Amino acid sequence: MITLKQTAVLTIILLFISSCSGDATDGRRDTADPRSVAVTVETEGDFLESISDLNGLTVGEVQLLFGYLMRHDFGAALGSEQESLVGKTIGEMIHAQRAFAAEQVLCAEQEKQMAAEAKAKNDARARLLQQTITLTVYEKGFFEADYDDYIRIKCTYENKSQKDVRAFQGILRFNDLFGDLIYQSSLKISDPVAPGAQGTWIGSIDYNQFVDEHKALRNTDLEDMRIEWIPATIIFADGTILGEQ
Repeated sequence: MITLKQTAVLTIILLFISSCSGDATDGRRDTADPRSVAVTVETEGDFLESISDLNGLTVGEVQLLFGYLMRHDFGAALGSEQESLVGKTIGEMIHAQRAFAAEQVLCAEQEKQMAAEAKAKNDARARLLQQTITLTVYEKGFFEADYDDYIRIKCTYENKSQKDVRAFQGILRFNDLFGDLIYQSSLKISDPVAPGAQGTWIGSIDYNQFVDEHKALRNTDLEDMRIEWIPATIIFADGTILGEQ
């Protein structure tokens, strides 16, 4: 593993290279190319400490070298089989780490693109679901029955598609005027609705006076709410399904 001592060695090397970056023509710089220095059996265990001079490498190249060695040792510590460093030159390690870094950037860009494509697909599906079944809450009330209390919700919905809908389900979100969630509830309707037709649904929520969300839902007037209908699945009469399955 890269040790604290090796980290200190790297820091000293970087500081030295930075301080000498303007001395390339002062006659004191070693003309030997450190990129040709290879790892030997004797130096494999403490390669950084065995290097007498990295003057000639840029700060970026030293960082790439350190990154390669750290990645190699980290993989070994995790138990994965690692190729021996013996015979590898500093230049080869720098080149390998530069290629690895470029591959990581490419992978990150591909993952970002895949995430964007998935989001676009989900957004398009959500819009299609919203356009297929519209739903509006037009009344909210409270009633008592025997020993239980209920919040009653009345909704109207419409099939905007060109096909018969057999059933659909989704989420109703009751938000305050700032868009903060008050309460949300799942909704499932299994009444067929023809293209262009409307229907009504009346449901109830078991009311618990000790649940803050229930109290907020009961006490907030409908006109003081912003209600979101988030359809999840629509099953058409022909058996096709739109959304989650």
